[in-house]
Amino acid sequence: LLFGEAHVPTVAWEQLPDGDVACHVSKLVFATAVQCRNHEQKPQYQSDLAASKLMVDKTLLAALESQAEMEKADLQAHKHAVVKQKNQFKQDLRTENARLVKANRQLEHDLVMIKSKITRLQAQHERQMQHVTTTSLWQIDKMARQLERRPRGGSHIDGKKDKIREKP
Repeated sequence: LLFGEAHVPTVAWEQLPDGDVACHVSKLVFATAVQCRNHEQKPQYQSDLAASKLMVDKTLLAALESQAEMEKADLQAHKHAVVKQKNQFKQDLRTENARLVKANRQLEHDLVMIKSKITRLQAQHERQMQHVTTTSLWQIDKMARQLERRPRGGSHIDGKKDKIREKP
């Protein structure tokens, strides 16, 4: 029991085996040296320290101070890395966005070109259909005229006309 009746501390700060730091003045345990340093600067801690009459291990506090500076530097490096990663991610998004915008413009252009081609092909088809219809009607009219000119009643296979006999 770290803060129980059986444990009577002689120092204000104690390094625990797991790396945490115990403050016997406030009966708190801290995971980082930065937390220890911040707690040490609070007015409540200062007044509780004076009232507790516990000794302050200057060597431990100096080690915590240097460790706090290292933690702060590591935190700054981590923040810098996160910002750099975030900026790279944003840049990647901007690049991808530009690529998609370009691809979209190309697709829109292709669509316009395809619609234009479809319109041209439809017009060409319409002209061809008119030509076929006109040609077919012309040929039908020609055949009809030929049938009208043809003599009736005979076979034209051998070029002779059949004679129709009249009954006396």
